[in-house]
Amino acid sequence: MRFFSYIFLPFLFLAYLITDTYLKLNHSALCHSKGCELAASLIKIDSLTLNYIGIFSALLLLFLGVLTFKNLINKKIFLIYLLSCILFETIMLGYQFFASPVMCKFCMGVYGFLLSIMLFSSGRYFFAILPLIIAPFIALSFISIPKNIPFVTSDGNYLIQSPTCPHCKLVKDYLHQKKIPFIKLNSSDIEDRNFIRFLGFKTIPLLIVKKGSSVKVINGDENIVEYFEDKQKTEISTQSTPVDILSSPKEDDGCEIDLTLKPSCQKESK
Repeated sequence: MRFFSYIFLPFLFLAYLITDTYLKLNHSALCHSKGCELAASLIKIDSLTLNYIGIFSALLLLFLGVLTFKNLINKKIFLIYLLSCILFETIMLGYQFFASPVMCKFCMGVYGFLLSIMLFSSGRYFFAILPLIIAPFIALSFISIPKNIPFVTSDGNYLIQSPTCPHCKLVKDYLHQKKIPFIKLNSSDIEDRNFIRFLGFKTIPLLIVKKGSSVKVINGDENIVEYFEDKQKTEISTQSTPVDILSSPKEDDGCEIDLTLKPSCQKESK
């Protein structure tokens, strides 16, 4: 059992990583699922570099396993290093679990190898570290993590608003009155907040009008109302540019989004 847990399983783990790395160098991979593609888009470094880091970590794990098997080092050194690898992969998988709709099968294979090595090398330590494995998932569940999925998927009007913003209420009342269909997006959602920040706007409401490959972004209640009023009077020609942004809202034309990302309006809600 000692040979199996300290040498054989770490060797298989190393072979698993080397195989995937070799395939990636030849424009293939062990995992071809959508989850693997999404997982690769979530990390700052490319997946091949992450594989090299994994191979180095697996080599060190195997080296420590050999030394432990020969009683040249204390077993706890091997287990502490193994635990650090498990915690690293737990955080990586935990973030992926909340950010991506599909999990990476290759990453789950890596996690399975690490947990198996811990289980067979020390069943007592395996059950002792279960709270440490669960804790990162619980912590990540409390954090607003952007979802790696599209939100503006079909043609239509998308209004980024807040229920407490009077400027947003004015636009929503106008759209309801004119029977103009729209989809509400809440400014408290991190994806919407990031979009507002990305465009450099500081106020809501923000209207996104999608029609085919053309996207129009309009900021401020007066600009939004004016856009629909003009649209009713004359036919709007299709813009040649893919994105048309109507910025610079008029004074007191929206609720400002501060650093805490809570709307703070100058005029009181009625």
